[in-house]
Amino acid sequence: MSDKKFNLRKQLFNWHMWAGVAFAIPVILVSLTAILIAHEKGLGTKKVLVNAGWMPGYQTNEKDLAHYLDDIKAFAQNGEIRYYGTKVGVIEESNQGLTVIAGTEGKEVRDLAFVEAKMLVATKYGLYEINDNQSKELVKGDFHGIQADENRWVASLGKYGIMTSVDQGKTWSEAGKFSENIPSESLAGISSQLVQSGQMEAVALEKLILDIHTGKAFFGEGAMWVWIDLIGLSLLLMTITGIWMWYKRKYGKTSKTTARHQGRVSSPKPIMRPVMKPVLNSESAEI
Repeated sequence: MSDKKFNLRKQLFNWHMWAGVAFAIPVILVSLTAILIAHEKGLGTKKVLVNAGWMPGYQTNEKDLAHYLDDIKAFAQNGEIRYYGTKVGVIEESNQGLTVIAGTEGKEVRDLAFVEAKMLVATKYGLYEINDNQSKELVKGDFHGIQADENRWVASLGKYGIMTSVDQGKTWSEAGKFSENIPSESLAGISSQLVQSGQMEAVALEKLILDIHTGKAFFGEGAMWVWIDLIGLSLLLMTITGIWMWYKRKYGKTSKTTARHQGRVSSPKPIMRPVMKPVLNSESAEI
C-alpha cells in the first residue's frame, strides 16, 4: 500500500512539473498582462499604439468581422444615411451600400453626434471630426461619449472625467473627475440614498462572478489592483519554480550521473601491489 501511495505521489509530482513546463508561456503572458492592465493608467499603455497585425487574432476575416459588426456601440442618422459605430470604425449605410468612413478604420467607436454638417466620433483612441468624408483627429483619449451644440462640446472620458470645448473643438479643457466637483455633503447624501434603496447590494450573478474574478468584490473599485497583482505574481512564482523543479529533476540527475561516471573512468582505483619483504640469510643473521 505504501508503494502505491509513493508511486501516486511521484506521478502527481511529475504531472505538476510537466504541466508547469507545457503551460509556462501562456501563464506567464496572462500574469504579466494582468498586472499591466491593473496599472494601465500609471503606465500609459492606452496612449501607445503598436502594430499587432501579425498576430492571428488581429487578422481580418469574414467570421471575426461579423462579430465586430454585430457589436454596435452607437447609431446616428442624417437624412437617409445611417451611421453605425462599431469596433472596426464608423459604417455608413446608404443606397450605394455599406462603406467604412475614411480615417475611422480599425478604431473602436463609442458614440456619434452631429453638429451642423459635421459628425463627431468618440473612439477608444481619440475624438474625431468627420466633414465631407474627411477625418480629423481633435484630441487623443479614451472617449466614451460626446454631446455637442453650436456653443459647447462635451466629451466624456469614462472614469477619468470629462473634457469641454467652446471653440468648435480647437482647444479642450479638462473638467476633472465628476466626484472631485461634488461637495462631501452631497456625496454622503447620494451614498445614503443608494444604501437605503438596497440596489447596490443586489447584483446579477454574472457581475458577482466577474467582481470576484477581478478582486473588486474584496477590495472595491479603487484597490482591486492589489488582488490582480497578488494572483499574477503567485502564478509567475509557481510557474518559474515549477520549471526549475523540472529542470533540476531532469538534468540534475543526468549531470550527477555523468560526473560519477567520469570520475570512475578518469580516476581508477590504484592497483595494490604486494610488498616484497627482504629475506635474511644465515650470514646476515650472524652479523
